[in-house]
Amino acid sequence: MGLNCARNSWDMSALGGGITKVSMSNGRLQEDLTLRVKRCIIDSIGVKVAPSAIPDDMPLLDKGLGLDSVAILRLVAALEDEFNVEIEDKVIRPELFRSVGTLSQYMATRTEDGPTGA
Repeated sequence: MGLNCARNSWDMSALGGGITKVSMSNGRLQEDLTLRVKRCIIDSIGVKVAPSAIPDDMPLLDKGLGLDSVAILRLVAALEDEFNVEIEDKVIRPELFRSVGTLSQYMATRTEDGPTGA
């Protein structure tokens, strides 16, 4: 889609579908990854805000950022491009977008940049 996000503990076990809890041994790696996720969010919804203005516990749906289905699809495409991964359709559920933190935690399980590797 041409979106260019800048490049790098939540319990995801309730989501199922192969998502597991990731233990953060290096908080800096998770911070870098979360920053990249925030930049993807910003780029995909076209807002002009600093990543630091978006709290990690900010809900992505409803009363949070209010992402709709089109914005979610753009965000998924941006994340796939940024992290060079494929996000399976079965994982794209409201639970994944509960907050910036849950989305970042999931991305940590899917990328070589994450604390546990690919």
